[in-house]
Amino acid sequence: MTGARTEIRGRGFLNNEVVARLAARTGINQPLVQVFADTVQFAAALISNLEITKHETSDEKQKVIALVMLVRLVEIAESIFILAAYGVRQDLRSLFRVFLDAYFLIANICSDAAFVPVYFGTDVHARLKLMRGAAKRDDELFKELNEYATADLQSELDRKIKQERVEAFNSFAFAEKVGCGNIYDSMYRICSASVHTTPRCLEEYVETDANDNIVVIIHTGDNESTHRALSDTQHLLVKALRGVCEVFALKEDAALAALDARNEAATDDQRP
Repeated sequence: MTGARTEIRGRGFLNNEVVARLAARTGINQPLVQVFADTVQFAAALISNLEITKHETSDEKQKVIALVMLVRLVEIAESIFILAAYGVRQDLRSLFRVFLDAYFLIANICSDAAFVPVYFGTDVHARLKLMRGAAKRDDELFKELNEYATADLQSELDRKIKQERVEAFNSFAFAEKVGCGNIYDSMYRICSASVHTTPRCLEEYVETDANDNIVVIIHTGDNESTHRALSDTQHLLVKALRGVCEVFALKEDAALAALDARNEAATDDQRP
């Protein structure tokens, strides 16, 4: 694909209307809202200005996939902001865990070009798992897949995994590779309660009396959850942007440091 320029299409989903909606919520940290929006806009401008014209070497492939993964990360960040604007609470945590999965990946991609084929290799495990799950079902829903996923094809994928030692997708392992095991064992695990709707997740939907009887069911957001999601997402997005800038040899240290400082100042202002 020598000389095939990578086109950037679109500018994302965060707009002035959404920003104004979140900013208008009573008690919302205005500086935090603004620095989050500015960080997303910075990322969008960076993405639109990056140009890739070759896709041959491992370094060139690293650039392409780092750019694609940055778009993915920004889109999740935008989704978090949009949910926050409408007062959604638990799903902020669910989306933040999705954000962390993508963050661990972009950190690995930016740190090591050799991680790119490792990442794409995980799809072999995913395909085989899907085929084996479908093979257990004698149902019209799985008929087409079962006709395609023959025993020979499954054996071929299994041999490929064993012979080439193809890694399965493992968020914990990916987090550990880039020194983010502490984030996995804290933020990621805590947010899992919202993803899986565990009993701990349900606690935030109710108020109880002295005898633990549920007396109120809550269906509204809260500013504390919103502020935490915005602050943590913005901070990690800046770190991801630093990684992408390193891959593309861009000098944006001062601008990113300024965004980080604004987040820290806004968060400090919110603390009692």
